[in-house]
Amino acid sequence: HSHAGSQVRSASQTDVPQITAMLERLLDPYVEQIPTEPELAFAADERRLLCLRKADEVAGMLMFDRKGQTAHLRYWHVDTD
Repeated sequence: HSHAGSQVRSASQTDVPQITAMLERLLDPYVEQIPTEPELAFAADERRLLCLRKADEVAGMLMFDRKGQTAHLRYWHVDTD
């Protein structure tokens, strides 16, 4: 289901700072594991990081690992707004 003005795509290096800011705003680093900016950048380079953009803002992210034909979900966060 797609909402007007929203788009899911592979994240690029330019998305990484916004994804990091969203995760830091939404998550408690004392309770939850938060991927580092270099970890997100590496995943973006390997096309293992997706981002949901709503207008000009990152509104969600999904990061996964691949091994052969199998993908493992590592992180999936959506902005509560």
